[in-house]
Amino acid sequence: MQNQIDIAVHSAKDLPVKLADGLEIGAVLKRANYHDVLVTNQNHDSLHTIGTGSLRRKLFFHKLYPDTDFRDIRGNIDTRLQKLRNHEYDGIILAMASLERLHLLEHPDFRFQLFDISQMIPAACQGIIAVENRKNDNLNFLLQEITDLETKYCFETERHVLTLLGGDCSIPISALAQVKNYQIELIAAKDCQNIQKKTAIIEERFHLAEELIQNL
Repeated sequence: MQNQIDIAVHSAKDLPVKLADGLEIGAVLKRANYHDVLVTNQNHDSLHTIGTGSLRRKLFFHKLYPDTDFRDIRGNIDTRLQKLRNHEYDGIILAMASLERLHLLEHPDFRFQLFDISQMIPAACQGIIAVENRKNDNLNFLLQEITDLETKYCFETERHVLTLLGGDCSIPISALAQVKNYQIELIAAKDCQNIQKKTAIIEERFHLAEELIQNL
């Protein structure tokens, strides 16, 4: 922590489970679309080779299409779409939120197939933007003003699942919390197996995560 910047803006699903000493999440913005999406070229029906570096996505997709081969893919969204356009893959799996933010869903070259939660549970905190800052910083009050409270509850609950399971990018943990009628519903899975779902009042969200993972 060298005090060279005041805040850092992150895709929340890519945050490490444990933040560096002296830092905290000061704000979370309203959640965007949390679904995963399969992107293919127009007029291309084969799904033999799919590009994704996510073990979670591979395991869920393999349930739907057992004969699929997977190849890792790197680069930003534009780079990945160009690789798809060049027919290096039959399809690639991306986060819907990234495509929406870049206004790519109307792109004429591609088709977009949204995965329902019954098909693919998202990564914890997918679709959430988080703002990291120093603890006890003068910016804390301002950051609270831009926080979406319902998203914050979901963020905290899903992050608690990761913490309890010791999750990192190498472990395929899925978790999605949703606030409904003053309650919070949590669905989660480890290794894309034994999917569990529970609901509790919002104030019990951390206990909810603790109860749910006992059955994973």
